[in-house]
Amino acid sequence: MPNNGGADLHCHTLYSDGTFSPAQVFERARDEGLEAVAITDHDSTEGLYEADQAARHLGLGLIAGVEITGYEDGSEVHILGLFVDARHKPLGKKLLERRTARVERLKKMIQKLREEGHEVAVPDVLDFVGPGAVGRLHLARFLVEKGIVKDVTAAFKRFLATGAACYVPNAGFPAEDAIRLIHEAGGISILAHPGLNHRDDLIAPLKEMGLMGIEVYHTGHDSRTEARYLKLARQLGLAVSAGSDCHGLAKGRPVLGTKRISMHELENLRAHCG
Repeated sequence: MPNNGGADLHCHTLYSDGTFSPAQVFERARDEGLEAVAITDHDSTEGLYEADQAARHLGLGLIAGVEITGYEDGSEVHILGLFVDARHKPLGKKLLERRTARVERLKKMIQKLREEGHEVAVPDVLDFVGPGAVGRLHLARFLVEKGIVKDVTAAFKRFLATGAACYVPNAGFPAEDAIRLIHEAGGISILAHPGLNHRDDLIAPLKEMGLMGIEVYHTGHDSRTEARYLKLARQLGLAVSAGSDCHGLAKGRPVLGTKRISMHELENLRAHCG
């Protein structure tokens, strides 16, 4: 992969669980020598207008995207939609439903925290979240802010990871429906960070549902994992994508641009899925 230029195809802003505004993302993208960035906020395209303005101002490319959490065979899978039409009304309606469900999930997790003896109030967390599509990372950061845990990792391990004391599953949304919705909005469907899911057995069935590509290159993948998914993508005829999954400072150091593909590879990806 190139070290300069190219595109980072997985980035979050404060419109989901990142800490950077869209303008800050593109300012950093310029500093990192990127030519384009995909904004892929969880269950939200609300930041794309601001991102478009920032990208145009700096002469960079914006790839309109979204990340949707789906479920298949009892497991959570994250589907990236790239090149989506943010004005597509069915997509907007479903994403609004998903964000509403996220708030309900947050309330249930907070109730469990209160039962554990921790004074956490829903309005305080929502104020902390701001305009973002609320998720566990927001709650984890809030718990750090309040001194209940020392860091985000501890928050997940003690309270919020799957099977932990205050975990509540996300509202179910079939992966096939997420893929279909992305395609109906004119987008390309990419399986995000498969190495973190540990369900390689689902990739072929997801392809049968219409999945177009795999995020082979991701900050959570080591070189052996990337090689494995590159081989699998070629075997299944799936496109290859790359993204840092940048959350600003929410997960420690910013990682924007650490995983990227060249603009030529980006065009090949789009052509492969066209």
